[in-house]
Amino acid sequence: MKKYHPFIVIGAIGFTISLILHLSFITLEINTSSYWANYMVWVVFLTLGIAKNRSFQEQKASGHSKS
Repeated sequence: MKKYHPFIVIGAIGFTISLILHLSFITLEINTSSYWANYMVWVVFLTLGIAKNRSFQEQKASGHSKS
C-alpha cells in the first residue's frame, strides 16, 4: 500500500467533512458566510502534503537522503 504524507490524509478527510457539512447546511437552509474559509484551509493542507510527498518521492528515486 502506498504511504501518503499525513497532510494529504488530514486534508482529504477535512475536505470531505467540510463538503458533507456544507451540503447538509444547504439542505437544511442554514445560511453561513464561512463556507469557503473551511475549504481554503483544507486546500492548503492538501497542497503542502502533495508538495512534500512529491519531494520525498524525488529524493527516494535519486537515492539521496538528508542524514
